[in-house]
Amino acid sequence: SDSSNDLKRIQELEEEMVAARNMYNKEIQALHDQLDQNCKERMQIEMNNLKNSQMIAEFRESILALNTAVLQKEEEKKCMELLLCQKEAELRELMNNASNPSSEVDDLKRELERIRCSLEDIQQK
Repeated sequence: SDSSNDLKRIQELEEEMVAARNMYNKEIQALHDQLDQNCKERMQIEMNNLKNSQMIAEFRESILALNTAVLQKEEEKKCMELLLCQKEAELRELMNNASNPSSEVDDLKRELERIRCSLEDIQQK
């Protein structure tokens, strides 16, 4: 009977060991699955960071290009304003000098109007 009790006890211990091993294996598998999931998420984050870095670089390039274009337009505007002032001075001088024919004055008025239009175009862009 002792041997039968020992056998029974051994079987119970074996069953407990199998149950413990199964539980341990399940926990190990769950940890492996979580580790795989973490790796996938980390790779996705890295890819998103790379895309974001590329977009930032592209935006910076665009901003630099726009700033350059604005500076060029401002320079054009200054040149046109200077030309406009010069032509207005020429026109005043011609209008003060009554000996000049009026056709020359008309030509200068037309040129002055053309420069004003060009200046307005530049300011609108």
